[in-house]
Amino acid sequence: MNAATTLRRLSRPVPVLVLVGGLEVLVDAVERGRWEGVSRPQHAVAALLLSTSAATLAATTWSAFAALHDALVLRARARDPRLAPRVLPLLSFVLGLAASSSVAFWVFSGERVRSTRFAVLGPPVLMLVAATASAGLALGLRRIVPLIARVRAGVTLAGAALSLLLAAGAVWLDLTLYVSLYSRLHTLLELAADLFAALGVAAVFGLAWRSGRGERAFQWLSLAALFVTGLFVISSGVRRWTEESLRHAWREPIYVGRLLSRLQIVEGFVRDPRGWRGATMSSVVRLRERYDIATTNRSPAWDEHGSVPPWLAKRLSELRGTEKRNVVVFYVDTLRADVASDAKLMPNTAKLARGSLAFRRAYTTGSDTVHALPGIIGGSYDLFGRHPDDLLTVARRAGHRSTLFVARSAREFLSKLLPDFSFDETQEIQDYARGNENVWGYGADQPTAGSIVDRSLDWIREHRSEPFLLWMFNFDLHNWRELDEAYVRQAARRWGLDDESDPVWKYRVIAKLVDAELGRFLDGLRELDGDRDTVIVFLSDHGEGLGREGFWVHSVFLWEALVRVPLLLRVPGVPPRQIDDVVSLVDVTPTLAGFLDPASAETASYHGEDLLSHLVADHPPRRLPLLFMGTLKEVPVRIGLIEPREPWKLVLPLEGAVPELYDLRAADPDARDVSAAHPDDMLRLLNELVRTPLFPRLNDVGGGGALDQAAADGKVAIEHEAKHAQTEQDERERGEQGEQERNLPAAESAHAPDAPDAPDAPDAPDAKTKNGGGFGPPARPEGVAGAGDLEK
Repeated sequence: MNAATTLRRLSRPVPVLVLVGGLEVLVDAVERGRWEGVSRPQHAVAALLLSTSAATLAATTWSAFAALHDALVLRARARDPRLAPRVLPLLSFVLGLAASSSVAFWVFSGERVRSTRFAVLGPPVLMLVAATASAGLALGLRRIVPLIARVRAGVTLAGAALSLLLAAGAVWLDLTLYVSLYSRLHTLLELAADLFAALGVAAVFGLAWRSGRGERAFQWLSLAALFVTGLFVISSGVRRWTEESLRHAWREPIYVGRLLSRLQIVEGFVRDPRGWRGATMSSVVRLRERYDIATTNRSPAWDEHGSVPPWLAKRLSELRGTEKRNVVVFYVDTLRADVASDAKLMPNTAKLARGSLAFRRAYTTGSDTVHALPGIIGGSYDLFGRHPDDLLTVARRAGHRSTLFVARSAREFLSKLLPDFSFDETQEIQDYARGNENVWGYGADQPTAGSIVDRSLDWIREHRSEPFLLWMFNFDLHNWRELDEAYVRQAARRWGLDDESDPVWKYRVIAKLVDAELGRFLDGLRELDGDRDTVIVFLSDHGEGLGREGFWVHSVFLWEALVRVPLLLRVPGVPPRQIDDVVSLVDVTPTLAGFLDPASAETASYHGEDLLSHLVADHPPRRLPLLFMGTLKEVPVRIGLIEPREPWKLVLPLEGAVPELYDLRAADPDARDVSAAHPDDMLRLLNELVRTPLFPRLNDVGGGGALDQAAADGKVAIEHEAKHAQTEQDERERGEQGEQERNLPAAESAHAPDAPDAPDAPDAPDAKTKNGGGFGPPARPEGVAGAGDLEK
């Protein structure tokens, strides 16, 4: 095939796909909400350069597919003319089978589905359906395209309008209903939108092709697109300029951000196919290339024990007292700090704040429960390993009976993903109808806040004579969209919160309900005289998006609305105070350990610090920065850092490895990335962040045992490799020992000692050591596709 023939073949798909790419860039610009500090003309040029290159490469791939089809048809005709018509559907069938395999296995990977026959039958059936649909579409197009060439222009335009309308529908679903939740679903919707848009554009262009006019223009356009694409592919400088011009796109990963992600994946793979470590580790390599980063090794500061000056230890002991205290943790899943501080909406919470140490700048360790709870109970940022002195261990050692009151759906979720969150006694409260298989993290519709208060007060009444740690796990607010409609509406009418024009009225109503139950609990505890010797902690694990940039739930992002949380500490005999110092939820366990076991509690090994120290004048500054992470499907996608003595929040999207800096003094800190205006501060904090426990890095110990610890699909982790290697070693040792025993004489074999039991392979969370370098998601079940697939 000569150059002229190749150009003629490309002159049809290239203009179509380039225009579709331009439409994506236009939609991205319309949907993009944050333009502060961004040059729109530069954005437009860079985005069009990127989309044109991607479209041209896609068109070239399509042309190669068409050339393969033509070659196979020629060979088929030479052997048997009847075989020729079967080539296209067969090729399409194979293509559909391959393209749908990943999605098919993901759809049937959920916790509920996994134990049914659908886990085995579902993926192949879905793949066959997708492959058959692909083959049918190919056959349909082969018959329809010739008909289009003969129909009137008006009919063609009507068909084009219908295709474009379907494309718009797919775009609406993609950018409105499923914002930043399911990457595979986003990809499918985007592909569907591109396909319908391409059909519509091709139909319009077909009128020109049919008339024979514009052929030369299409060829020149294709030639220009090929030139631009060649320049983009060959020149690393052009790619670097494009990425730098679009660095803001990572903050809102719409169509341009997704193209950037695909570019980095392809570029990283092409650079080193054999050493490919996944998208995240590829980005880490790029991060070191782009910025002046001396090392990403874990800093020794994270493994050193902090020391409390004797004078401070004495003052803290005076504040705390020498008697053991009971501890109640009133935990509200998914409560935003700004909502908790609304005295009109949550008056009982405000009243508790006035009588407590109210930490108005408290941060969680993760914008989802799975990565927030380990920080709370462990007092450490090593979120995937159990701290030897976690809160529950300290309570047991001190003789406190630990009890958890929790909604059943939350307990089921946590028992799978956080088995270390295990109390001496757990009482579940039913929050969904028995037999409902659609509940996994989300989906429960029955309120539990009232029952948790009733049963907690009854339990305290029965166990007043023994020291205890009581954890009240309020889950209603987490289920604010699913909670029983009649129940929520009745409460809304009672409090005048039934303004349904407010899109988050349900969230506010349930926050009000939880607040009412808090007030009832505090009144009941006071009647039992329990408030005299009981420390009360009121906190949340993370916030909620509530529609910011189209994102309604939690996880994924590190906005203030997601990582700023309420934290109140009421200690009998300690005067209340409003505290504006920056603190973290890792400070909770070091603080409570001193109340549970004043005589022997040791806080030096924690990353967190005693919250009571904020009552002491001239207390030493915080030893370590604050860290937090956002995840998607349990795979870390963003990590962040706040240095308490500075006004900055650094956020690093792991996918793009383009650091963002936000000014916490701004009215809306997350509205504008100020890294370009403060490059020195950004670089200094970045060098600090890459040496923290949350940064993904290749294992510095173990040589060939290093793998990408946060691979793109979330299934390749360093714990998995360690476990696999240990299992193989155990099998080799058992095989060698068995061989030796078979070779022993019968008499010796009869008296040989029993073979020692093979050591158990390390559990995923415990396989990681402090000096192991980084983190890796432990082996955890993935959510069910659909609403239950959200990160909790």
